Amino acid sequence: MGASGRTETTGKRKTSLRKWCFLLTITFAIVLILFYSLQIKPDNTILKENITNFDEEKFQVIKRMLENLKKERGEQITWRKSPVNVPESHIVNDVFNWTMSFRPSSDIFRPYGFYYPVDKNYERPESLLEFLESKDLLAVWLASHCGLLRDKYIRRLKQFMNIDVYGKCGSGVGGTSGKCIQDSPDCKKHLKRYKFFFAFENSFCTDYITEKYWFSLMLGVVPVVLGGASYDETVAIPGSYINAMNFTSIKALAEYLKRLDNNDKEYNKFFEWRNKYKVVASAPWACQLCAALHIDQKPKVQDHLDVFWGRYQQCGRKEDFIKKVINEQPLTPIKHKYSGR
Repeated sequence: MGASGRTETTGKRKTSLRKWCFLLTITFAIVLILFYSLQIKPDNTILKENITNFDEEKFQVIKRMLENLKKERGEQITWRKSPVNVPESHIVNDVFNWTMSFRPSSDIFRPYGFYYPVDKNYERPESLLEFLESKDLLAVWLASHCGLLRDKYIRRLKQFMNIDVYGKCGSGVGGTSGKCIQDSPDCKKHLKRYKFFFAFENSFCTDYITEKYWFSLMLGVVPVVLGGASYDETVAIPGSYINAMNFTSIKALAEYLKRLDNNDKEYNKFFEWRNKYKVVASAPWACQLCAALHIDQKPKVQDHLDVFWGRYQQCGRKEDFIKKVINEQPLTPIKHKYSGR
């Protein structure tokens, strides 16, 4: 190869090397900017003294974060979890300005689901008859958080009616009916075949209604609810559910559900709300938060977060009734695994 050829090759290599160096420099600079802007230490320290430099962040509350949280904090921090999982909420009295949670009394209401009135000209995608025709199975329960009151309730309820169970908790209530991954298309298609969906909460806390209730509504299945919420129109759709709290015995609930199963007219009443309302996966909380952050308003402080978000103040009040109902129902061995009706 001639001298000119070697020079050209060397020039290309130098150009390529310069490009790589430039890209590496830019990448390193971006990492440094993100690193120092977030004020995160390289020792993986989780939100200790540097929490004071955060402006607006969302955090999943865990015990070690509460213990390290300082009084000199940023402007707004929002948490979202059942009060049962936040027993140390008194630690942060006088720390926060706003609350954003599933409770309607929050500064910003952020439920697990949301509904709104539809226009009078709204055309419902499915008729009541279509809902009914697709259902050939009775009741279903999905759960993976086990060892709770709801497990005992379902275990006894299965003595009086057929309930298909999916998830880790099946072994504690007489066995599972197979696998059904909630978010998978095949599972959703299968769940639509049921008439009733047990949307039993894992915590009995004020206003606590999770995605279970909203998920069943979006599937077109009637939810049977059990929890600490009032299930009034501020947190749930009127006429859309059956509340197990309204029954003085487990047997009475089973008899009511079986009666609805044999009465199409009465069962269809639980879908009439679809003529008035539409369900969406989440409330427009982001817009509310954005608007609030840009409004120059008088500062406020949450003086008693332990009352608003306290485990003992907001949870467990209705558990005694459920315990009584459960204890009054003798438990007999289940001799077979239910499937279908």
